[in-house]
Amino acid sequence: MSPRTGTKPETTPERTSSLLHTDFVAVLAACVIGALLCAVLIREPVRIDQMTVNNPTDYELIVQARGGPDQAWMPLVVLAPGATASMDDVIDQGGTWTFRLAGQGEDAGTFDVSRDQLRDAGWRLAIPPTIGDQLRVRGIPPTPQAAPAAT
Repeated sequence: MSPRTGTKPETTPERTSSLLHTDFVAVLAACVIGALLCAVLIREPVRIDQMTVNNPTDYELIVQARGGPDQAWMPLVVLAPGATASMDDVIDQGGTWTFRLAGQGEDAGTFDVSRDQLRDAGWRLAIPPTIGDQLRVRGIPPTPQAAPAAT
């Protein structure tokens, strides 16, 4: 038996150039289609321009929020006792916002507020004073106040 022998067809420069051009056009078209799909499917979340939170308690509170049990907690602010703070560009959590609080390293509870209530209040959240009461009843001391600076 003798091995098969054959001749390899010659590739002309014109044919190679045509193949490269076709491949380039296909890759470019795929990239454009992919970019358009990403633009349609990936949307920037709705944001609240400014939100204000008031802490009427004697405790420094860590405030977090989320829109549902399957969502991650979003840190909002750490508030000193009796302080009010404003945050810019807060991600909207949807129809119901759940707030989680911690004070003195202890769980201070959660509470829900509807988006409509927040909007109607001008995106101002007043932490219920009962949060401080619950911490106090559990024997958790209030946050120590800083000593006045010496003059």
